[in-house]
Amino acid sequence: MPKHRRTQRGLVYLPFRRFEDQIRKMTSNSKEARSPQPPVCAEDLSDEELFAVEMADVRPLPHAARARLWGPRTTSRQTCPVPESIDVMDALSQLVAGDAPLDPTHSDEYISWCAPGTYHSSFRALKQGLFPVQAHLDLHGMTVGEAQPAVSAFLRAAAFRRLRCVLIVHGRGHNSKDNEPVLKKVLEKWLRGGGQGRMVKAYASALNYDGGLGAVYVLLRA
Repeated sequence: MPKHRRTQRGLVYLPFRRFEDQIRKMTSNSKEARSPQPPVCAEDLSDEELFAVEMADVRPLPHAARARLWGPRTTSRQTCPVPESIDVMDALSQLVAGDAPLDPTHSDEYISWCAPGTYHSSFRALKQGLFPVQAHLDLHGMTVGEAQPAVSAFLRAAAFRRLRCVLIVHGRGHNSKDNEPVLKKVLEKWLRGGGQGRMVKAYASALNYDGGLGAVYVLLRA
């Protein structure tokens, strides 16, 4: 029978008093020999009572032991970084599927240069093809001796007309001896030095729709 205790407010129902006495006897550290107590039948206990019996001898770990087990607490919220290989594989799959454009700046054929004092934003815009092409010159079929005066005359005329960005098609040298882009190499020297160099502010290989690595954007000084 459950135990009751009489108080000033009347009888108080104590459903676990019988089990508390039994738990106290089971966990006693007395060295005196005692006769074994009859086991508690789990079928006669509710879930709460059975939990109290099973957890009777459980004691919390000391603070030092908890620190060794779990390690120091961190107040900042840690985020799991995305592995770089996932981004690399995603970009590669887009290139294979044709959903992403090829970046020509990583090619050995890509050329670019800017004069000292050129704004980085202007140079970046030139490489991205953001300047409208206002005139173009095609050097296909010309020799070096024929191309040099043609480039000089073209740039002087563009500067006279106050053009800002022009396009020069030099080819990739696939039909030349040893597949060397001869005109491309000498064109870089012409754009950086001499009379043409005073007119040129920057240049960069064109995007695919303007000739790609076989052409070059030229940014003229204002």
